[in-house]
Amino acid sequence: MRRIRVFYKVIVGYLLGSLIFTGLASCKNQVDTEYVDRVVEKEKIVEVEKPATDTTGKDTTPPANVTELAALNRGGAIQLVWTDAADSDTYGYEVSYGEKAFAVILQGRGSCYVSDLVNGTEYTFTVKSVDKSGNKSEGVSVSATPTAGYLSITLSVPSDPADGTPVLSNTSADVNVSFGTLSSITKAVWKAGQKGIGVKPNELLSDTTATALTVSSNSATFTVTDSGFYDVVARDSDGHTAWEQVEVKTIDKTAPGEVTGLNIVKSDDGANMTVSWTDPTSTGSTYDSPFSHIKITYSLNGTGTEQIAAASVSAGTRTSTFAVPTGTSSDNDYFLFKVMTVDALGNISNGTTWKFYPNGIFVKPSQLESTIRGLTNSAKITVTAEENFTQSQAKASASAMKNIYDNDNTIRIDLDLSFIIGLTEFSSYQQEWFYQAKSLRSIVLPKNSSFTALRNSEPTYSRGVFYSCSNLSSIVIPVNIIEIGNYTFYECFSLSTIIYEGTMEQWNQIDKEKNGETAFLQQKSSVVMVKLL
Repeated sequence: MRRIRVFYKVIVGYLLGSLIFTGLASCKNQVDTEYVDRVVEKEKIVEVEKPATDTTGKDTTPPANVTELAALNRGGAIQLVWTDAADSDTYGYEVSYGEKAFAVILQGRGSCYVSDLVNGTEYTFTVKSVDKSGNKSEGVSVSATPTAGYLSITLSVPSDPADGTPVLSNTSADVNVSFGTLSSITKAVWKAGQKGIGVKPNELLSDTTATALTVSSNSATFTVTDSGFYDVVARDSDGHTAWEQVEVKTIDKTAPGEVTGLNIVKSDDGANMTVSWTDPTSTGSTYDSPFSHIKITYSLNGTGTEQIAAASVSAGTRTSTFAVPTGTSSDNDYFLFKVMTVDALGNISNGTTWKFYPNGIFVKPSQLESTIRGLTNSAKITVTAEENFTQSQAKASASAMKNIYDNDNTIRIDLDLSFIIGLTEFSSYQQEWFYQAKSLRSIVLPKNSSFTALRNSEPTYSRGVFYSCSNLSSIVIPVNIIEIGNYTFYECFSLSTIIYEGTMEQWNQIDKEKNGETAFLQQKSSVVMVKLL
């Protein structure tokens, strides 16, 4: 029994919605009323049955025949190509040769590949159009004799050897092409394609966007600049055409992942700082260039030319110490440090940033309370992530800010808790935390993903986290906050700036009310929302 196989590239609209099929379709002999299209893919077989015949008797008109039917020699096989019928209700095309063998090729494919034929034997093929009511056209026929010596194409990427050690590049890769034919190549082109989606050679040969190949001794080479799938088609002087596809995987333009756990600690004498981080995890892919080193730069207040702090810190080092840069004049000046990852090809990441205020005070969580109690002037205090910040340390530090104001009401504290770890919330039942901490001028909340709420554990408790912090003028709320409890900013009369590091949509999704009460009561009326994307 002969097998009929189909090469096609279509999106099947009728019955199959938007499924894209690739590969070969093989149709066994069926009785004349059974139309089954078996789509053979790498991992599954999908059978598509013909729709039920219209029994109303309203449609008895057969569809038009296909046009431009042609048979192309493929050496032991024949490829039939045609132009589909224009009828809107055409279902597909019955292809037959001999007495019984046939297949129904769905509308839109326009091609059928008949294999296992005997070279030198003439075959007559007939294509009939079939509509959705079961009507058939009278059909058109074409005769052809397969012969040996058909055109073939072989593609290879020399920088992707079989031993599994690819030669990677972030610029380009060569694809070698060789042609098997008994005659000369008259035209050959290449173009970027889609995985497994075949092309009609004649269409691509006439495509003005395809790139022509220069063929010498039935071989050629072309260069691509991105990984992906590429189609090559050719025609020889005997009129044979062929198509082949290759996947290029050796072009890597992707930088490694970003570092995590970034931290900067200032030395006790203020002259140096130590940057630490965790290297990105390896993807383990054969076609990813390995992580090579870390590059660190900084700029004053995030503007101007970036200065190089370290051009190359070897992978695995995870720490580097620098002299504190000069150039700041006030507590508000900072250096924006950027820690970037670089792979062996030189691909560099966007970087992870850290604002370093050289005129501020950097302390461990365990040092925060004693530092606050020892202040004699206003200060910017950043708590580092060297150790966990416990509930008791947080509560004691908040209490210290109230006491220091009672002793000297000129002292103001800007508190940065961005990088602390270990703390999941500020408040539990009947613990007042920052209650009347009037020395607190601004605060940046923890950016740890486990810190999600500003609330009391008892939702009906009326004193919120920043209850009566009357000098608190600015707060930075990160995107990990999903709940702001009752009375959180009650009597925060100076609060004028709330900086939220997410979108307005995310801000609106934060739960700010419980039991009919709101987080924002009796604060300054002109609260300014600043959205940072």
